[in-house]
Amino acid sequence: MSTISRRKKEVIFINDLFESDNARLMKWKHFMIEKGLNLKEKIPGWFKKAEKEIIEDAFTRKVKNQYLFGEKDLRNIHIKLFDEDEKINRNEIISWNSNDQGIPIFGIDRKKSKSKKFKRLGYHMIINNKMVDLDNSPELVKCKECFLNVSKKGEEGEYCLIYLNNQESRIIKKRAEGLVYKPYESLRNIMNKNEIVKENMRQELKDELYNRRIDLLDKLIETDENFINFLKYSLMEEEREYMKINDFIFLIIENIKIKNKMDNRGKRYYEYKLKIVIRKDLDSDKEELKFNVIYEERDENEFKILLRGIILGILLIDKDSDIILMTSSYIIKLIDNFKKSSNRRKLDEELFLELNFLEKYMEEMNLRFEECDSWILCKLDKIRNRLKDELIKEKNGNINESFKMRMIDEAMVFNEFNLYWNRILIPGNYRGWRKKCSALIWKNELLNSSRLNDLFYNNYKGEFDWYKTLKFISNRNKYTSWEIEGNDVWSVHIRLKIY
Repeated sequence: MSTISRRKKEVIFINDLFESDNARLMKWKHFMIEKGLNLKEKIPGWFKKAEKEIIEDAFTRKVKNQYLFGEKDLRNIHIKLFDEDEKINRNEIISWNSNDQGIPIFGIDRKKSKSKKFKRLGYHMIINNKMVDLDNSPELVKCKECFLNVSKKGEEGEYCLIYLNNQESRIIKKRAEGLVYKPYESLRNIMNKNEIVKENMRQELKDELYNRRIDLLDKLIETDENFINFLKYSLMEEEREYMKINDFIFLIIENIKIKNKMDNRGKRYYEYKLKIVIRKDLDSDKEELKFNVIYEERDENEFKILLRGIILGILLIDKDSDIILMTSSYIIKLIDNFKKSSNRRKLDEELFLELNFLEKYMEEMNLRFEECDSWILCKLDKIRNRLKDELIKEKNGNINESFKMRMIDEAMVFNEFNLYWNRILIPGNYRGWRKKCSALIWKNELLNSSRLNDLFYNNYKGEFDWYKTLKFISNRNKYTSWEIEGNDVWSVHIRLKIY
């Protein structure tokens, strides 16, 4: 009978009855809940015999040394993950380990959340016991006041509402004993299982982000297979827990224009050479990553090339990194001003595509550009000047191997509104581009008007300004803004006032 009973409950080895730490025997009810069996069933004799035989301490339920089997196989640990989109039963509680506190956080599902990050709100549950007992089920009661509370005053009476973690949490069966709730697991087992979930989710996220970087390199960069493989092998992976708080990644980028050429169709393009250096230690080049890139571009714009070099360097740096950037001061100001600008102003930026990709990608990967002390800037400036000298020597002597590449504009689109003309992506400066289109339409109207001759004969009052018109047609008028000319502002203002 004992063998049949154990087979029905999937107990083959003695460690099938152990908690997740593989050092303590589970209570009968906790074991039945984990297996999804009926709690009303009586405790069988074989389980009582096992308790007497293998338990060393009845209070902690610690197993004797001769019955320990090392670490428990994670596949044999029962864990039910929390899913925001699935309905939570009344006899279930959500739990996860906090980063700041030693005790896990508990929550009972309450209602939908208006937050963009979390879909569910729940009652915050705290341990009622003054003394924390790791070897028994904690007694949980609703929290009345704490720093985690996100509810408005009086919204849920006197109880705290918290966002239910949707990344590292799991579901545990519970029972009510008056106003107290008790999960069907010991506190130690809850903490151990929560930590397993936490580590697994972090590893999955790490793998997902690593694959995301691989995909971006494949989609974004057009080059030979050797360079793509070199970039993939150069992807940085750091264990942030073992890094110091003030550890920085140093990214130094310099460029030079090599030459310009004409293609078979008579169109001119410009060739730039980039030097990219990524260092972990500012004073040592032993662990640095350094390589040269030749970039061909239709537009003569060195700042666009530098920005694309920064994007290439950022793709190689691991998430959650603090970066100190050394490149042209104009680029650093441009990135800073772009972050502070409104969405409307951002669209007017000529390098919108590059700056927007850089901003969104750094948000996704939790990367930050940090400021540094003047003595660090002096060292970085010396390295940058050395890179500049190397580029000049290489330009004259044609030495040092470089990889040719180009970036695909469409791959830098980051789920934003983008304007296309004839299926060609417009990379930025939307209103400026629209102004040029309008100017071309008006120039065509002026030059091909059937009443053009009448303007010469009937313009005796000087209503038509030929000086401005001829400058407009010959593309010699330049404005600092895209609104209206300064001389016309007052006439418009006066007309509005009279009206």
